Amino acid sequence: MLQEFGADWGGRPETLTDKLKNDIERFRDRSFLKAAMAASALTALADGEVSLEERYRIDAILAREPALGAFNAVKAVSIFQDYVHALRREPQRARRVLMAKVERMAEKPRKARTVMRVSWLIIAADQDVTPAEAAAFDELCRTLMLDPEDVRQGVMN
Repeated sequence: MLQEFGADWGGRPETLTDKLKNDIERFRDRSFLKAAMAASALTALADGEVSLEERYRIDAILAREPALGAFNAVKAVSIFQDYVHALRREPQRARRVLMAKVERMAEKPRKARTVMRVSWLIIAADQDVTPAEAAAFDELCRTLMLDPEDVRQGVMN
């Protein structure tokens, strides 16, 4: 999870967490948080379930991950849970609505990349990214005109 990006101004390598924290602090708006939680819900539920273990880990990441510290963790978890519930209740309608939230970030490449990095941290929370989750992640990245592998590795030009 803490992959190097290259040296920051102090000469030390900047980690994915450092990079996310810096980007999220810049994008501290409600539409960004909703897009990040929409992407996370779409990818985490792609395999048809968000297990109890996965939920605990997701909650812990949202509450403790320094990169997400710019947001109220309780609010982020609540939004995520609402989106997962909507996807279970009305999958087609909820998917359209959540996709629209994510797609709004396409016009802002740095925000789009950060949304997908947050999503990757969340789906990788249980140390088991299923093929369905990876496929959903890749699809969202392509929708946002991002290379999924670059986002996963934390390296963008």
